[in-house]
Amino acid sequence: MRVGFLGAFSIDNAGDHLIARATRQAIRARTTCDEIVLAPDLPQPGWRHDWSAARGGGVEIRRVPPNRASTVTSDLDALIIGGGGILLPHAGFHPYVAWGSVPAAWNAICSQNTSHTDPTLSVWYGRVRSACERLRYTSVRNATTEQLLRSCGVTTPIALVPDVAVGYVPDHDAETDIQLDALLARGDRPVIGLSAGTAFPADWLATLDRLAAAKTFDLVVFGFGRVYGDDETARNVLGRLPHARAIDASLSADALWRLIGKLDAYLCTRFHAVIAAYVQGVPFLVCDEYTSTAGTSKIREFLVERGLEAARVVPGDVEPFEPRIQALLAQHRTEPTTLVADRAALAKHYDAMLAALMSR
Repeated sequence: MRVGFLGAFSIDNAGDHLIARATRQAIRARTTCDEIVLAPDLPQPGWRHDWSAARGGGVEIRRVPPNRASTVTSDLDALIIGGGGILLPHAGFHPYVAWGSVPAAWNAICSQNTSHTDPTLSVWYGRVRSACERLRYTSVRNATTEQLLRSCGVTTPIALVPDVAVGYVPDHDAETDIQLDALLARGDRPVIGLSAGTAFPADWLATLDRLAAAKTFDLVVFGFGRVYGDDETARNVLGRLPHARAIDASLSADALWRLIGKLDAYLCTRFHAVIAAYVQGVPFLVCDEYTSTAGTSKIREFLVERGLEAARVVPGDVEPFEPRIQALLAQHRTEPTTLVADRAALAKHYDAMLAALMSR
């Protein structure tokens, strides 16, 4: 059986790589198949595509032209689409709603800030509705995306499931662990990681550097979402943090996941950085830079559903920052109480998705 995995897996973004790893890991645990990795050939600059086996988790990635998806998927027995923010009304993302005749499923997709009331998108809304009518199984990762689909006129069942990266469990890799321990150079003080975004407030950086200078903790800085310019942001941030250390920006998504798991606390910006901390029980505080014409942010939605909204701040928040850092350091690493339910929901999701794809 030849199973295709279609997502933004060729771009240089840790979140998309984690989605691919987690999905293929879950399918591999349930069935034996030839894994075919596909990605849309997004034309916009800045995606930093890599179609090699290194990026594709051991197999070369097939390029999917925006208007010729059916020719690239015709030899597959089943197609699993997404696992991330791919439901967008842009030409490069057209393959997600026009993939050909192969049996297909949407895998915990996200609408990523797409309005469900824009009259100029009526044609695209129709394409979404038509796609859902053809799918064997439809699942989304938040209620906002479900609302979008219903607004498009979708009447078929929609499964609401956690982001698939919540189920990711990396393989044992002692060599990488040794390398990461050397990078962290842990001493007697707690280690806080920082992956800042462009809107991370300057006064927060000043507070962090003052506390690091007072040896309250060791501060390490690294980028997470490279297509968002986070590596450059990390370099700029380091210029304002003379008492912080940089961590190698070329780490793979898997190594970033492991690195986050070794921290005592984490200050971050990106959605899958939050998930990496959440799954591994690392206390975190996220500066949520996502905005949404659909009414919410994907980070806020994820945290509210798990009773963790206190771990979220937004740019412009006037509450003093130092007490938040002290409270973060006072937390202990612990598995979140909602993780068992999240992973049980994902197990049920994968079983249902495979059953739908394999039915005749």
